[in-house]
Amino acid sequence: AMGNRPILIVLLCLTFSWQIAESGRCSVKEPQQLHEHRPRYTSIALDENGQCTTYKLYLVTYSTKTNSAEFCTMSLSAIMNGFQINVIGKGRQSLWDKHSYMDKIWALTQFLKILSNEPKSIILFADALDVLFTSAPKKIAKRFLSSGSRIIFSAEKGCSSDFAQTVDGFLKNIPIPCDNSFPFPSVSTSSPFLNSGVFIGFQEELAAFLAYARREHDLTIRRLRRRAFDIPHLRMGE
Repeated sequence: AMGNRPILIVLLCLTFSWQIAESGRCSVKEPQQLHEHRPRYTSIALDENGQCTTYKLYLVTYSTKTNSAEFCTMSLSAIMNGFQINVIGKGRQSLWDKHSYMDKIWALTQFLKILSNEPKSIILFADALDVLFTSAPKKIAKRFLSSGSRIIFSAEKGCSSDFAQTVDGFLKNIPIPCDNSFPFPSVSTSSPFLNSGVFIGFQEELAAFLAYARREHDLTIRRLRRRAFDIPHLRMGE
């Protein structure tokens, strides 16, 4: 035991010195949010122009079930990288059956309403069954902030559907096939279509975007109902 004492003293001294050095850096001072029924976030402290700025990063996912292998894989990758997860689809199976993917928007809108309005809150939304996390919250937040954008969406090579197919799918409650009928953006890119599977943004701007999406959805539904009777085979119920 006596022979190990010098090693122990050295380790204690190194640990104490490291703590002193860390105390002078930009680091998180507040405890993490761990209450079961409150939104969970990761506090991220960043040195911005010599000032220590703390952001709250909320990871949100939508799933009506949490016992699938896909969900467990996603959540494990998130937890191992240091995230805390908010699942907003629990108890919404009937709403998912009725609204399908649109219920992600409705559920996320409700989630944002229970958050306090803080300008440094960042929302990261990710699908629950086909996403893997490979980076820590701080790295993702830094890359988002360095972009200068207020919201960033993932993108894909498809899809949209032509109007007749959209109305047909709407009336018959069937999946809408993908095609390239939607106009391409003005910039050159191989993935011109927005994808709701992953997106990140500041709380205020994201809430405004979701409100706009809700208005656009309601307007589109009204247009579909009016225009459905302009397509002969749909008007006759064929």
